[in-house]
Amino acid sequence: PSMPGSLKVILPFGCDEKEKGFKVQPDELVGAVAERIAKDQNLRDASMRTLYNPTTSKYCDPSLPLSNYKLTEKDPVELSFSYVMVPTTLHDSGDFRLKSIIYPLFAPLNLWVSYVAHKFGMKSPSDFVMKMIGKQEDLDLSQSLEAQGYNEGTRILFYQHGKPIDHTSMKIFLDIQDKQHNRGTKQKSEVGFSVEDLLSSDLDLEAPAGSLLVNFPKVNGYLSIMNKKKKWDRWFCILIGNHLFYYKSQHDNKPTQVLNLVHYSVTHVDDKKKKVPHGVLEISHDNGKESNVHKADTAQWHKQWLENLQKCCEEARIERDQKIAEKESGIADVGQVFCCPLEKQVEVQDGSELPKIVPKCIEYIEERALDVEGIFRLSGSAVLIQEYKQKFDAGEDVSFENESDPHAVAGLFKLYFRELPAPVMTWEHYDDFIIAESIQNEGLRLRYLRYLIDNKLPPISRALLRRLVSFLRKVNEHSEENKMPIHNISTVFGPNLLRQKDANMLQMVEDTAQINNIVNLLINYDGYLLNDRPMPETIDEDQLVGTYCKANYDYLPEESAKETDLAFKKNDIINVILQGTAGWWKGELNGNFGKFPGSYVQVLQGEELKKNMRRVRFKQEMNRLRQQDTGEDKTLERLQKEKEELIVTQSELNVQSGQLEQIFSTLATKLVKVCGAETCRLFADKLKPVLDTSLAYNLVHDDVGDCRYDLVNQLEELRSSCVPEKDKKKKSDKKQEKMQENLRKLLDPIAEQFKEEQGLHHKNVKLEADVVQTVQAVEQVAHFLNRLGAQ
Repeated sequence: PSMPGSLKVILPFGCDEKEKGFKVQPDELVGAVAERIAKDQNLRDASMRTLYNPTTSKYCDPSLPLSNYKLTEKDPVELSFSYVMVPTTLHDSGDFRLKSIIYPLFAPLNLWVSYVAHKFGMKSPSDFVMKMIGKQEDLDLSQSLEAQGYNEGTRILFYQHGKPIDHTSMKIFLDIQDKQHNRGTKQKSEVGFSVEDLLSSDLDLEAPAGSLLVNFPKVNGYLSIMNKKKKWDRWFCILIGNHLFYYKSQHDNKPTQVLNLVHYSVTHVDDKKKKVPHGVLEISHDNGKESNVHKADTAQWHKQWLENLQKCCEEARIERDQKIAEKESGIADVGQVFCCPLEKQVEVQDGSELPKIVPKCIEYIEERALDVEGIFRLSGSAVLIQEYKQKFDAGEDVSFENESDPHAVAGLFKLYFRELPAPVMTWEHYDDFIIAESIQNEGLRLRYLRYLIDNKLPPISRALLRRLVSFLRKVNEHSEENKMPIHNISTVFGPNLLRQKDANMLQMVEDTAQINNIVNLLINYDGYLLNDRPMPETIDEDQLVGTYCKANYDYLPEESAKETDLAFKKNDIINVILQGTAGWWKGELNGNFGKFPGSYVQVLQGEELKKNMRRVRFKQEMNRLRQQDTGEDKTLERLQKEKEELIVTQSELNVQSGQLEQIFSTLATKLVKVCGAETCRLFADKLKPVLDTSLAYNLVHDDVGDCRYDLVNQLEELRSSCVPEKDKKKKSDKKQEKMQENLRKLLDPIAEQFKEEQGLHHKNVKLEADVVQTVQAVEQVAHFLNRLGAQ
């Protein structure tokens, strides 16, 4: 066949260009062309590259000339690897094991059997053969994968020839692997359906394409999507679970978009212009406002995508309807911990007891994972999370002592809050918390939040919120190491603490910023909001910020409404929180909150507001002093309690000290008996100067460490001052810039040397501390020896 003089090549993600033309010769080998292109783009492993033809969904053999393939200038080819990662299942002695193994596309498989056996830890692979799952015949090991019809998504079975295969067990095994990336939503224990339940998933929605490809996606490959300019953009798509992932290429580290198909429907549409003979796919949102047109490369791929997408959409809807029906009928299978109401997880309802899973997870993370990068952001093992979940629900005494995956424990912790039947801050008071966040006056905002927490939340919810926020504050304090600043923490935990019942997607998006800000306030002001501490001095309560009104009449609520309504007298100045549309407003008066009739008051503005503010300030100051007095009483009560605890602790320490003294005396007696009193006395005398010298060295070493720290900081400042200012308006002094460059060259190696020595420095400090501790222990023995000798 005739060959064009140039090829349009789709380049891997990370290259400067998406596509580029390259001149080629018909007699050039595919491998040589791919290697030349890879070297042109400075890509590694250039010799392992080949070309992939999206039109035919086939890889080109690197050992064959280009003329063997019908390539045209109109249809671009993709630069790819000549090796592929294939999920491989081993069937041996009735058991199944799964690994993702790299295979060459064009080398005979018999050269690879030993490598596959090695990956599974097998010593002898004799009599083992391969087959593509879904096909009857075994693979010919003398041929390559490509020659035997390999396609993206192929799975391989590695089994002993002649041994029967339990196909039912294998299907169950493969289904389990699929469900690990399908949110486990078919398990009845996952109840309490809501919109965010469906959006939240055990799938990592920011996972690299490669990590999804090794977990059996239902279908994957390239689709072209019509953009707003009516042109086609090419994307690598992966359908796994009920989600459709869009990547720029199969090597991309993060998806550009993810669709949850429970909200979509997929239909086949004929192309009226006949440019796409096999038609296109239209993916439409249920709201009727969002629709995307997708095009597959071939009719076969079009059919495969259409069938799988329609099936996923249907299954997602059926699953959603089942969850709603189970919730409404009350037949859902609820465990002892997960999906179980808070009040049923504890025996005491006064807040003195927390669900067992909470302190276990928090203690593990505080002790071992506060500095782990991406804690609560990166996904843990879905298998481990499900195992722990089942153990907690079965009432087992779960221990994380030997757990080495902190992300699994963090994922379990998030899952627990996500699956609570009601959020910690309750459905009923969602609107109140959202109103509190929108208050302009910073002091009033915090006071109203504290009022809601203290008076509206159940004791168990309040206690759980206090423990959780205290923990999240510690996570935030280690944000430099774990890369989880406060806004990341709020994004993760906000929807699990506060969300609206039966909210639609638009409402969820609109309120997300406010919910996250409420979590920010809880973490930043946890002392005042959750631990009865006084208002922080940094809060500037500007009385003119917000809305104030003056009472025209007395208002005394009825007996049944005294807990919810705000009583006031004529001429009282009320701080307005919300001007309700139904005639009832919400406000604060003298530290009391409640609703009141808006027709009883008039809003103060301008000069009238300023005139009344003097009396308001006086009343607020009096109220502040009363609160301060109450706060001081609580502080005294708390200090008295702490004093009593310290006395008990001191008594326990005295007992332990007496026991230690007895142990040392016994040891000293035995030493004197064995070595003699004079020998022990001489040893004690010699040991004292050793200890003094050691302590003196330690103090000097601390001073050296401080000097080293100051020197490093000064060095960084000096290096920074050597960076020339990037101001185009100033005339550059070439001589000065050259001096700065030369000085920077001298400073960089010194800084690197300090950086390399830092690890060794930390090790030395720890070793020296251990030595001093040991010497002090021996010196204690010497003290008893001296005392015994004196006797």
